Amino acid sequence: MNYHKIYEQLMTTGTDAEYKEKHHIVPKCMGGSDDPENLVELSARQHFIAHLLLVKMYPGNHKLIYAANMLTVGTSRSSARTANRRYGWLKEKALEAQKQKEFSEETRLRMRQAKLQQNRVTCPHCNTSGLIGNMNRWHFDNCKHKPGNEGKVNAFAGVMRAHKNSNVVSERGSCPHCGTESTVHYLNSHIPYCTQNPDRKTQKKREQLTCPHCAKVGDATNMKRWHFDNCKFKTS
Repeated sequence: MNYHKIYEQLMTTGTDAEYKEKHHIVPKCMGGSDDPENLVELSARQHFIAHLLLVKMYPGNHKLIYAANMLTVGTSRSSARTANRRYGWLKEKALEAQKQKEFSEETRLRMRQAKLQQNRVTCPHCNTSGLIGNMNRWHFDNCKHKPGNEGKVNAFAGVMRAHKNSNVVSERGSCPHCGTESTVHYLNSHIPYCTQNPDRKTQKKREQLTCPHCAKVGDATNMKRWHFDNCKFKTS
């Protein structure tokens, strides 16, 4: 299949979609610029296909794989982009590229220097050295050489945690109103608002604002942060 020809046709097709994304015809990692002649507006679907084609055209360029992979991460449109077999193929390519990733000596030196500049402390009981945050959180109170810790067994050894990196034991219980079984941590927030609780609390309604330009109504914080200055009906 002639991926180059398909890519060239896609760059000249254009789109009438309401939502558009700018795409570099010649990728920046390959020497492309931000000049208007090197930019084209594509729909979200076209943009994703364009990056898939670039990966097909230049399979040895890891930066193109990372760029295509980032189009599937963290957006409301990612679910539409990932609902096909190409998503699995792209993830496999990204994993392969990550395994083959090599750092230059200059990059390795910068990484080592950054690591050495992090604050480190030494345990006075066993002389173990580590990052100050990790040592304060995990080591000092649990050091087996600390006086009083002889023969002490970690209280959380083999115990399920409420969540990753937590010191909270995952105690379980059930809601007295609806019978939902879960962790106590979750139930503490569930029970007061349980729909079957006769004394249930109701969440305070958040302030709503209306845009004077398009009459859109939304949460005050979101409207101030995202909408007002960017409303397409704003005249000034």
